[in-house]
Amino acid sequence: MIKLAQIKIVAPEHLVNKFKQIVVIKHGKLELGAEGEEAIRLYVQKHEQLLKGPCPPEADPLNKIIGIAKSKLKTNVLKDLKKLDSGEL
Repeated sequence: MIKLAQIKIVAPEHLVNKFKQIVVIKHGKLELGAEGEEAIRLYVQKHEQLLKGPCPPEADPLNKIIGIAKSKLKTNVLKDLKKLDSGEL
């Protein structure tokens, strides 16, 4: 038997409303439990490596950003962070 837990999430109203609209379109009713569980599962899958501890320095993606920051070339930090998040760096 799986133990269930409950969490409360506070988020911007527009984001919650979009979530509810998608759930209603998908299920025909406001059934948040399964969709909330899916959202949490996807988040955990995306970030589960953090539970394994810090990565070795040579594998740390921040080293790439630090290297870019030390460069004398002009860069856009926001673009670089987006590239890091998407795995391009």
